[in-house]
Amino acid sequence: MKENLKKEIHNSIIDYYTNKIQIHGAIPEGVDWNSEESQIFRFMQLSKIIDKDNFSINDIGYGYGKYYEFFNQNFKNFSYYGYDLSSKMIEIAKKLYATANFEIITDLNSIKEQDFSIASGIFNVKMKYTEAQRL
Repeated sequence: MKENLKKEIHNSIIDYYTNKIQIHGAIPEGVDWNSEESQIFRFMQLSKIIDKDNFSINDIGYGYGKYYEFFNQNFKNFSYYGYDLSSKMIEIAKKLYATANFEIITDLNSIKEQDFSIASGIFNVKMKYTEAQRL
């Protein structure tokens, strides 16, 4: 993908989600979920692959960090690393979950290796771009 197009797509995503979180706040609608129930259900399904209590995980496109809260309620002894494009999401997540690791990311190659990596919703984010443009 050309760097200019990549930057344009990233900026579109940042603008979209920054707007969502500013309008709705740190609730499911603020990250384009329709309800907390569907959000928690997704977390439960994604977490079925985790078969131990001592693990590390990357959450790519974490939004305001709600999945971190889910881990705190359901697992022990884990290390969580959240990556997102939006600095506004990071700001909110750090206020809500000060003990988690949240970072801005623009290149998947800079993600640190962990036991698990989850990318729950990022593959549904198409914006106005065609599949051919995104490849």
